[in-house]
Amino acid sequence: MKGKPHASRVGMSANAFGGHARLDKLDLSGPSQVGGKLLNVASNIQPERLLWLTSIQDAVQNYLPWGLGSNGTDPEEFWYATQYLFHVRASKPETWQDTPRSVKQTYRDEAKGRRINRTVVYSDADLMFMCLDNLWDFLQFPVTLETFRADLMVERRGLIANNWDQVADYLGLPGTFERWEHALVGPTEPEEVDAILVHFNNKNRRAVARYQEAA
Repeated sequence: MKGKPHASRVGMSANAFGGHARLDKLDLSGPSQVGGKLLNVASNIQPERLLWLTSIQDAVQNYLPWGLGSNGTDPEEFWYATQYLFHVRASKPETWQDTPRSVKQTYRDEAKGRRINRTVVYSDADLMFMCLDNLWDFLQFPVTLETFRADLMVERRGLIANNWDQVADYLGLPGTFERWEHALVGPTEPEEVDAILVHFNNKNRRAVARYQEAA
């Protein structure tokens, strides 16, 4: 997104998760409620698979609660989560080919007694494997990916619609839920999220100006 603006992470809003328990407390190594769908994943799952479950959890955590208040999510993470969860396909290279190929990693080498920095470069095969549709087959979930995606979007829509006054106040959005539904539930262009942030940033600037006038 242009300028990569970020929502505030200071403090925690009341009802910041729309009545949900904190999503980072979900235990994806056992039966868990994600997107309103019970995923019966074996509790003795292998560590490698648990890592990929965590990556899906992170995306859900960045998607469902953003915009409800100050809850530790930000607009850039929300945008990338929507792309990962709903639009990127292993079978459609055009949806992932432009993804950055190199990632810097830091870890501690116990044998050498020091931190090691390295750059990992992903191949096409690596990126394809990390796409959600590919991981879904790998993890052998008991529901189809399309069912999960549909349920997840229904849950997000309900969270925003049922808490619309709270969302509109927090983000500074004028008008009805229907006016902003697509941008808040399933945006397909980063400019849709940018349009929300224009109102959010303007609201914050007005709040700062009022504070300064009162000081």
